Amino acid sequence: MIVAVESNFVLELTYRQEEAPECERIVELANSGAIRLAIPACALFEPFETLARRRINREEILKELRKELQELARTQAYADLAETSRKAVSAS
Repeated sequence: MIVAVESNFVLELTYRQEEAPECERIVELANSGAIRLAIPACALFEPFETLARRRINREEILKELRKELQELARTQAYADLAETSRKAVSAS
């Protein structure tokens, strides 16, 4: 049996999203020879574009968030904001 997958299959595995275990099971079946896995070339390239776009967007959002938090931390009421938000702004 041939099982065809698409770019979402690759993204699920890459991001370890909700359906990653099912995707892994499909890979296991292919490795054991129980099925043949068909992955169109575009399904391999599209996720890389998506990952790159998400990374760029994430970096822009983090940059803006850091800037806003620095401004807010200048206000006495939010002076501890830099420390309490450290985990969020260290994400990448």
